Amino acid sequence: MEWINVKEVVIATLLSKLVLYFLPSLKHIWNKDPYGILTFQNIKLLEVGHCQSLKYFFPASLVRDLVQLQDLRVSSYGVEELVVKEDGVETAPRFVFPIMTSLRLMNLQQFKSFYPGTHTIMAFVEKAGGV
Repeated sequence: MEWINVKEVVIATLLSKLVLYFLPSLKHIWNKDPYGILTFQNIKLLEVGHCQSLKYFFPASLVRDLVQLQDLRVSSYGVEELVVKEDGVETAPRFVFPIMTSLRLMNLQQFKSFYPGTHTIMAFVEKAGGV
């Protein structure tokens, strides 16, 4: 996505499910937020497994758009952090997952943290008959 050089347009992708398995050389799903022009607000399922070279899942700036995320599954031996801290970010980020119902972290022998800096995680699970 580094080839994109437009800064005024924001494009909401229709991608709702991303599943990546058995990609031993994969180092990044997103190596950086593509200049803030793509949003992934429709993603409901993110699943990654057996990607030994993958060190983190996403940059912090991309997580703010994951408001539809319901299911996050990570099973990759090399993952150290789910969200990587980006250069120049001084304020403590706030990660909000209003409809997340499932978080599965498996076989993460190198795992250190969700996010390496100060942060807030908010997840709401709506139950039948109320919250």
